[in-house]
Amino acid sequence: MEILKHLQLLAFISCVSFAVLIHAQDQSGYISLDCGLPKDSNYTESTTDVNYISDAPYIRTGISKKISSEFRDGMPQQAWHLRSFPEGIRNCYNITLKKGDKYLIRAYFYYGNYDEKNDLPRFDMQLGPNFWRTVVLTNISYDSVMDVIYILPSNHLHICLVNTGNGVPFISSIELRLLPNSTYRTQAGSLVHFARFDVAPETSETFRYNEDVYDRIWWPYRRSDWTKINTSLTMDCGENDYQPPQRAMRTAGIPVNANSSLDFNINAPENSEIYVYMHIGEVEQLQANESRVFNISYNGDHWYGPYRPPYLLANTIYATSSLTGTKHQFSIYRIEDSTHPPILNAIEIYLVRNFSQSEALQKDVDAILNIKSMYGLKKNWEGDPCAPQDYLWEGLLQLQ
Repeated sequence: MEILKHLQLLAFISCVSFAVLIHAQDQSGYISLDCGLPKDSNYTESTTDVNYISDAPYIRTGISKKISSEFRDGMPQQAWHLRSFPEGIRNCYNITLKKGDKYLIRAYFYYGNYDEKNDLPRFDMQLGPNFWRTVVLTNISYDSVMDVIYILPSNHLHICLVNTGNGVPFISSIELRLLPNSTYRTQAGSLVHFARFDVAPETSETFRYNEDVYDRIWWPYRRSDWTKINTSLTMDCGENDYQPPQRAMRTAGIPVNANSSLDFNINAPENSEIYVYMHIGEVEQLQANESRVFNISYNGDHWYGPYRPPYLLANTIYATSSLTGTKHQFSIYRIEDSTHPPILNAIEIYLVRNFSQSEALQKDVDAILNIKSMYGLKKNWEGDPCAPQDYLWEGLLQLQ
């Protein structure tokens, strides 16, 4: 199969060389904006130890609001404030970064009846001039989160909220997490989060930083036909830049019937392209006459293996080309002479999103903004001036 040419077991730079350097306790490589927080304010969120600052330096529009007090209980502090955008069709954050860097970008929304209207809005999000996702909230007391892994095409990142005529857009927080460029590579496009699971976890809670150096959010995944094995010892990430978190790697799922396989389907949108990352590490110290060796099949065809996971070493298995089609069926099954069943500790699934619309040159944008400032023009010029066509800057043609 052609796909076998694109498979590899990851082996990257050491944990110490990147993760500890970039994601030490000072959270360098992190940008955490509490949207609507008063200017020059900051705090450390008690449940995650993430340091948040006000979004004021990165946005020129919008109104700071607070959610209703009755909706605060049990919510993280970054949900208490939000920035609302009652004016303008498109309002954009402008964050100066470094072209070519790769970030996990996360946007968070919690309505909390901040406007006392009990009326949930629906609006679009853009990265630069490109559509990212429609924000659809289903309950005034439910939150919503979206994240994408994105390589910066320029030194400026524009995150935009677009009013589509279905209520006033708002946002609660924006979080950026610098990633090694050696991780989450695609042949083309960015990676939109679809699922991220801690398999057979100790608890039913989600978790993130400071248990994950990249601050990915992990959800529990349990099944009645899978059971848990675990260790209290530290799992070594070796040279794996994906840095799967200890909490996920110390537990693993195995089939209840030791002779069975670990089977699962990925119900991705029709005709989508996906990338799958399986994080696997042996949690049991096997005897000399024992073995755990398995293969992985995809839609009935051999995909990877045979693989014998090393004891207490976290590795990540993935394909360097996307998986396409309408069916995504995986089976992790033991080889004939293996004494132990297959295992899976954690898994990530992403959809490919092609942000193909090019941005205007920053020097051209700066020149236009200088003209605006020089002549005192009152224009709601936000984001990219030239794209998409529906949101061209008003009066731009007269200035060209």
